[in-house]
Amino acid sequence: MARRKRKEETPEWTPPEFDEVAYMRTEMEGARAAVVVIIWALAGAIISYALFALNLPLVAFFAGLFFATLLYWILPMVKVHVKDFKRKDWAGHGITYFFSWLAFWILAINAPFSDFTDPTAGEFTAGVYNSAVTPPEPGTVICAGPASGRITIPQGPTNDTVYLLFRATDNVGVTSVSVTVDSMPVTGAVEQVSGLSACRSSGQYLPGTYAISIPIVSDFSFTISVTATDGVGRIARGGVLVLVT
Repeated sequence: MARRKRKEETPEWTPPEFDEVAYMRTEMEGARAAVVVIIWALAGAIISYALFALNLPLVAFFAGLFFATLLYWILPMVKVHVKDFKRKDWAGHGITYFFSWLAFWILAINAPFSDFTDPTAGEFTAGVYNSAVTPPEPGTVICAGPASGRITIPQGPTNDTVYLLFRATDNVGVTSVSVTVDSMPVTGAVEQVSGLSACRSSGQYLPGTYAISIPIVSDFSFTISVTATDGVGRIARGGVLVLVT
């Protein structure tokens, strides 16, 4: 028996019509939404900055994140049509908000726009030298750092002056440095130094290094205290006991 073969007809494929107007409208809405999201991220950064300034960093962080959820209501309020937004659209705008907000906030709480960082005062080192050579030549003073809260240095036969170094630094800049020796204020003898260090094997003075020279008397020991203040009034204090044997 002969089999009947039916020839299957291959359906002709027709591409869907491209709605150029709808496509352009969607792209324009997306662009408008992106602009609104970035502006809203700036508003969120301002709120986070204000809370951070009140010493509420954790609250500032979560407040910034919470602002992102308000976009669901903010976008329609500024005539951005979100009814056609898909999940990927919301995810994209959320990512744009997060990184824009984070960038604005980080910029706002750091120099040169703000100064929320305390200065530092410390890193003491000391040595002795002969006052016949003033100031001491680079690399001529044997300096020592603190151990157990004190610096102990041998006087030697001809040395008559303690050469003490410390650092006072800030991310923007230190506006004032005050020094006391045994609770007595020192004026005029403290100077900021740069260039090659007088301490042996120390290379260059680090930025923010200050020097003070103090004459040695018999059985000499003293406590030096340093107070550093920055431009917004933040204060750092440091001190060390120096023994000359």
